[in-house]
Amino acid sequence: MQRPLKLIIFAGVALVLFYFVQDALFNDDNYIKPLLKEREDKDLSFRSRTNSPFDDAGRRAFKNLVYYEPNLAYRVQAKIEKLAQQDTLLMPLTNGSYEPYLRYGVASFELQNESKS
Repeated sequence: MQRPLKLIIFAGVALVLFYFVQDALFNDDNYIKPLLKEREDKDLSFRSRTNSPFDDAGRRAFKNLVYYEPNLAYRVQAKIEKLAQQDTLLMPLTNGSYEPYLRYGVASFELQNESKS
């Protein structure tokens, strides 16, 4: 009779622990809060003297970038495949110039039931 009672208590404790761990790790706030913080930090860097892409007048007039509301439907888990041979990709910028980036791998994921790479 003693053994089933210990098993029931152990199972109860395990369920309670699972509930708290699951809530801590898979909570939507774990996605949204860091995203909002990153946006805030970017806006602050645009207003700072050392990191801003704007001249002094533009920096003083800058309030913040306009963002879409976070949408959990667009949160994806991607599978990264490292490229056997890495190369440099010239990314076009809005001012017509290019910036070099190291092409390290290819990400594959699904978004709205459609495969993307």
